Amino acid sequence: MVGINRRRALTMISGAAFTGLAGCGGLGGGGEDFPTRDIRTIVPYGPGGGVDAYAQGYTPAVSDELGVNIEIDHIEGAAGLRGLGELAGADPDGYTIGQASPPAEVLPALLEDPGFDQRELTGIARVGYSSLTGIVNADHGIESYTDLVDAYQSGEFSQCAGLGEGGQQHAAALTARDKHGLDFDSYVAYGGTGQVEEAVVSNEVPFGFGTDAGFLSAVESDSAYPVAILSAEPSGVFPDWPTVTDEGFEDISFIGVLHRMWMAPPDTPDDIQQTLQDAFETAYNSDHVQQWSEDTGNAITFDEGEEAEQMITTMYEEIPANVDMEELAGN
Repeated sequence: MVGINRRRALTMISGAAFTGLAGCGGLGGGGEDFPTRDIRTIVPYGPGGGVDAYAQGYTPAVSDELGVNIEIDHIEGAAGLRGLGELAGADPDGYTIGQASPPAEVLPALLEDPGFDQRELTGIARVGYSSLTGIVNADHGIESYTDLVDAYQSGEFSQCAGLGEGGQQHAAALTARDKHGLDFDSYVAYGGTGQVEEAVVSNEVPFGFGTDAGFLSAVESDSAYPVAILSAEPSGVFPDWPTVTDEGFEDISFIGVLHRMWMAPPDTPDDIQQTLQDAFETAYNSDHVQQWSEDTGNAITFDEGEEAEQMITTMYEEIPANVDMEELAGN
């Protein structure tokens, strides 16, 4: 199964102190002549979202390590596939890299061929993750996933909310229904996590899925409880709340985790890939990134590029085998 238990090293949000590692551009893999000019990193979504947050958090430290500027280029559209398509067609010289957040972009590619294959991208690193989390209005007195499932099976709840149909949260809801017995009658789609949070807090809907960081304000205000953490490992935002796996339900991390990755175009030379990977590993250990993680609640990790590639490949196998793709597509 794809999940955050595959990581080589993981840092959760804590007060631990880390020492930044000093470095210089061109280390590792024989890439002595790379880089010599600015690097462009594609963010396949608009400014201000979770993907952009990781770009803003990591790129200063990576830039310091490589000794060149990293320019952020937001290319929105097609559920992230427009930006990844641009990355897939770029020269494999290391001067264009980009972010991916599988399975967010894998799902639309499985539903309709985008004209390129994400499995051919060159992995640089997986640098963080967000746990898909479901919150329930606190007034209902439901404090566990087991209670939540019982509420749906008894008919007390009938609606389940999340982001747009066909996306990761919709797929996660369908999977939770089929594998955990979360027997909702209708899926209510909203345009953003903030809208889902508002709908749950106002009791427009009793329960909804989003990212853990996106629901922090509602939980901190005691308006909602994070009763459905779909990753196998603890949420970086709500580490004290049990996951659905902790409560004895089947592990659905293949759809319940949003992975934060950097990738390069297909056929990027090994020495350039290694230089970039080393820079991201050093950035991960830097004071800047560790402090950013602690300040923002965004969980960070480090996995090498090869593992990032394998995670995407495995998703292409596991999602169609476990998610009702016909229903997800609205058929």
